[in-house]
Amino acid sequence: MEVLKELLDINIVKEAKGTFGYYDILVKIEAETSDAITEAITKKIRSIPNVTTTTTLSIVPEQD
Repeated sequence: MEVLKELLDINIVKEAKGTFGYYDILVKIEAETSDAITEAITKKIRSIPNVTTTTTLSIVPEQD
């Protein structure tokens, strides 16, 4: 639960939910630029204690 709290404290995190299965947490982030997303993932999310790996999936812009 501590990881979820820290994720939700990141300004571009829109949603964070615990899951069953291969992944433990699903996080939805949204930002104006891909650089902002990259920075949030590499410098904020990956630095949270107990976050050992991340997998990033991007949406196809034409589907918005």
